[in-house]
Amino acid sequence: MQTLVLMLILILSAVSCLGVLVVAFDRRLIVRTYTVISPRLRVPARAVLLADLHGFPYGKEYKTLLKGIANQAPDLILMAGDMVCDKRKRRMENSAFFFGKVTKIAPTYYTPGNHEFRRDDWGDVAALAESLGIVLLSDRLEKVQIGANTFIIGGVDDPERRKKWDRTYNSRAALKQVLSPLAGMPGFHILLGHRPDRIDEYRKYDVDLVVSGHAHGGQVRIPGLLNGLFAPDQGLFPPYAGGLYQHGKTSHVVSRGLAKPFILPKVFNRPEVVVIDITPTQPK
Repeated sequence: MQTLVLMLILILSAVSCLGVLVVAFDRRLIVRTYTVISPRLRVPARAVLLADLHGFPYGKEYKTLLKGIANQAPDLILMAGDMVCDKRKRRMENSAFFFGKVTKIAPTYYTPGNHEFRRDDWGDVAALAESLGIVLLSDRLEKVQIGANTFIIGGVDDPERRKKWDRTYNSRAALKQVLSPLAGMPGFHILLGHRPDRIDEYRKYDVDLVVSGHAHGGQVRIPGLLNGLFAPDQGLFPPYAGGLYQHGKTSHVVSRGLAKPFILPKVFNRPEVVVIDITPTQPK
């Protein structure tokens, strides 16, 4: 009898451990939704944030990812960097195919991250993205009217990698040049900034919403206890691993990314499509 009980305990323990591992290393796409309130909108709007795809495939012809995005019925799509792999050919066909399809869902805006600037053919990749209908925001602003709402959407380049590509590049001067004109401009102001650790620089300007990636969700999460273990340029226990953060009037949404690595897999950290519902409110 004791032997039977012991065997049952061992079996249940093994099943429980297996269940935890299945959940911990779950690579299925998940949708997370955040709400931002602003008096600068006339009617509600919805944005989808994508980051850190790194050219990873999603089912046949990206059907899983594209369907996940289309089901959200976004007014605009924001791609906050590292959508391509840093190697010249690796997975570039995947990213190119995805670029050609995603613009059919909603107007798509894209700012490069560090992996884009690691490519020696980034200029060609940028031209390809634009030829497929993507609006490339490389240290510049774009004004767009979507229904009753006016959006001013800006994008700033990744500072370290851009500097290695262009030795004369000054990231702070570029940031000032891009964002200073926002002051007093009518409309809802969005900034695509790949690196979330630069938020203290971004929030100095008249920006309502900053969207970022780069952190990969802190790689390892423990739901309810640890939001992230390690992130590039933030180190251990990153303050901006993923989620919605508020800095005064500036909302900051950090994507946990779309990559599904086999080497150093993410733990309790599923790839995600981020939905941002922007809700109007009356000014005080």
